[in-house]
Amino acid sequence: MPALDVEALARTLAHVAHFPPEQRAEVLSRLGCTKAELDEALATHPSAIAKAAARGDHAGARRFDDAFLSEKTRLAAEAPQVDGVQPLPGRSLAPAPAAPAAASIGDDITLDPRSGAALAAAVPFKPGVAVQAPAAIAILRAPETALAGRAGRWT
Repeated sequence: MPALDVEALARTLAHVAHFPPEQRAEVLSRLGCTKAELDEALATHPSAIAKAAARGDHAGARRFDDAFLSEKTRLAAEAPQVDGVQPLPGRSLAPAPAAPAAASIGDDITLDPRSGAALAAAVPFKPGVAVQAPAAIAILRAPETALAGRAGRWT
């Protein structure tokens, strides 16, 4: 089981989407999350959510969606500076990494300026319903969470 649960992953991704790419390493550190923990959560949760959704169980997708959207809304309303980011519940400030966390993360995602959603993103969580969560995951561009084909399934 990853160190970050679904809600913590969603909140972390909301922060990553909110702050500029050059501040990702510091944001993760202030949230009390390491890049390795984030990578592990990204390698596990999206596929688990997609498998559950394929069985008709959308509880994990709802938890992710609710946490991501509420955190994104809060960050937009409060507009904190990076030095005001507080650790996730139950976590403490993580040591800053020696190398920038964004080194392996692509920055070529095109976001809709009004909604923050990745343009042309597939939504594997709730078929037929556009949500913000995949945009957050796409921002990180982790190779383990590439979207496959038109089916919108995680591979």
